Amino acid sequence: MGSYAGELGVANHYDPPSLLRALVLGGQSNLDRFHDRVACPTNAVTYERLATLTQRDIPTLHALTPHRFAPILMAPGYEARTLDLSDGTRLDLLPTERTGLVPLRSDRACQYCPFCVAELPQHRLIWTPTLVSACVRHECLLVLGCHACGRTTAAQAIVVGHCGWCGADLRDAPTTSVAGDDDGLTAQRIIQAWFGDGSTPDWARPLVPDQPPNVLYRVIDGLQHHLQGGRRPNVTRGGTGWTYTRRGFIASYVPALLRDESLSMTPYRSYHMTSAVVKSLRAWPAGFHTFLDAYRERDDARDAPGHDNYNYVLLDLAGLYGLWMRTHWNHPAFAFVHEAFEGYVTARLSFSQKVKRSVLYHNGLLRAEKFVYIGIGEAAKIIGTNPEMVIRLLDAGVLARHDTEDKPKYGSVSRVEAKSLGAVWASAPSRPQVMARLGTGPHIVEDLADAGLLAVVNKPGGKGKQHWAFDPVSVEVCHKRFSDNVTRLDTEAGVIRDDLITILDVAHIIQAVDMRAIAALVRVVEGTLAAYHPVGGEVHLADLLFVRGDIEAWVAAVKDEQGWVNQEEARAIIGVVPKTFVFWMRQKLIAPVASRDRENARYFDRAEIEGFWDTYVTARDAAAIVGVHVHQLLKWTRQGVFEGICVSGRSLDNAYAYLFDRMKLIRWREGHMTQRELVTALGVTRFTVHNWEKAGRFARIPELGPAPWYARSATLIAPTNVAPA
Repeated sequence: MGSYAGELGVANHYDPPSLLRALVLGGQSNLDRFHDRVACPTNAVTYERLATLTQRDIPTLHALTPHRFAPILMAPGYEARTLDLSDGTRLDLLPTERTGLVPLRSDRACQYCPFCVAELPQHRLIWTPTLVSACVRHECLLVLGCHACGRTTAAQAIVVGHCGWCGADLRDAPTTSVAGDDDGLTAQRIIQAWFGDGSTPDWARPLVPDQPPNVLYRVIDGLQHHLQGGRRPNVTRGGTGWTYTRRGFIASYVPALLRDESLSMTPYRSYHMTSAVVKSLRAWPAGFHTFLDAYRERDDARDAPGHDNYNYVLLDLAGLYGLWMRTHWNHPAFAFVHEAFEGYVTARLSFSQKVKRSVLYHNGLLRAEKFVYIGIGEAAKIIGTNPEMVIRLLDAGVLARHDTEDKPKYGSVSRVEAKSLGAVWASAPSRPQVMARLGTGPHIVEDLADAGLLAVVNKPGGKGKQHWAFDPVSVEVCHKRFSDNVTRLDTEAGVIRDDLITILDVAHIIQAVDMRAIAALVRVVEGTLAAYHPVGGEVHLADLLFVRGDIEAWVAAVKDEQGWVNQEEARAIIGVVPKTFVFWMRQKLIAPVASRDRENARYFDRAEIEGFWDTYVTARDAAAIVGVHVHQLLKWTRQGVFEGICVSGRSLDNAYAYLFDRMKLIRWREGHMTQRELVTALGVTRFTVHNWEKAGRFARIPELGPAPWYARSATLIAPTNVAPA
């Protein structure tokens, strides 16, 4: 309207051209004037006077004022501000600061496109919003103020084409091309479409959230204002007043602004800032999350006290929340922003006590169920256990440990994984329940799990055994497998009841060959061992019956396969009386096969038994190796000559028969010589040996008598030169 009034003044040669403004407001003095703005009237009298003077209808005149932008600038949730005329016409008015945003430039400080002014000297209404900073037709930035003197340019000056201060031709103002900047031009085309026909163009609908333009505009303006870090500029008085503290954000997200050191909202700054903010709406909410990532890199956030993980994320974003989301974006129309904001925080932090103490959580912006990751305490509540157990589950790999920005001490847990495990635990039968279902004891249940017949949901170690839990499906499958392989007694012909034994009897029999009851149960499931159960009722493992002959045949097959012999067979192979055999077995000279209960084991490795006399010798054989009478050997044994060589005997362990280590005895014999062996080795007479002995050349061993014995090392004769006598 200000430009239109100026155009009428020029066309009608008013002197001055602003005479129409004075005619509308009336009076020559300030006291007589009607208080209103011709460029943006808010009084019905002003519109009536303009209609009379211009001979145009009021709706047409209203469309020439910034009031046409009211639907875009009005905040959701507020009642529209209107003006009722005498003929019943209702006009929209711009909102107040309380009910909306008024980011419009004054008609005394206009921006313009020099190319458009050259084509038609007229101030376009679309140049009024501060977010409009480029001419999309000529793909250049708008110019703010006179390029020659730097002073503000009024709408009247644009109409005449010259600066009202210095007379410079505004058509000659230099411009900044933005051709090729797709992001910036796309943002300008979308915003100018909103101000043009009040809707999002069809081609732009896939680019921005499906929300009303006034909602999207308020989000854009709010983000732009907040990342500036200061009070809103007084754009109606020249556009100055911004404080600039987001340099870190600008460096990473809008680097072009680093070249603009001014504090005013210039078209250059508005263009790049708007481009960045509109870009945050694209690919919603991913673009918004990228914007927040860059926003958190600003210098004033990184340098702030307490800039560390949890404090950094929550406290910093709480500022954005407190000023805009809670105050200006609290209407349901902004729910999509709240959800995107919540999704950003909940994907980067774990839900913990720190989050619960935050202002965001207390004000309801963060909901516990929206957090992707949770802390140890919250995971314990969901699973139905204690935090210590959750830590053990993490250490055991049952739950995956995730890293979040708050970096909790023990890591974070996926909420989905915790819920899944909690659901399994809630429906998973405990060990007592499985014992009751299968009719058996706790050790058999654990053995069934180790054998793979039961699937374990939780098997904590140590004191956590009370938390045993099993997969319910595996329990039923296990019970069915036993039921399918068990024969009822009344349907099996030829089975003698007196020949049946219980699972406890089976365990006792197979214990000797190092097997437990679980081995028999596994064979039952595999169908290789017949089992019986009394008629009636569910199959209980404790009630299973087996044929003794089947068990004994199984044990015999194990013996043959392993090469085992029983005690009687082993005694016969060694050739000693039972008393001696038992004594040597207790002395661990004869070892049964590996068993959990070696005292009751009665099976031995055949190869080991057959090689017994390769390891040990009797007293008679030992005397032959030494070359003395057996009585002399036993005498020396009692004197301790064969300490470490004699492994059993009356003087050692009160055994009746003496037993010697064959190899140790042979090495002892190789280290000693009789007098006859010494004479033969030296090639002298025994009188010479006697004289040499007197001369102290070597000495006999006094313990070995009555015949003289010498240590081979003392005579310096190698053992290979002397053969045993």
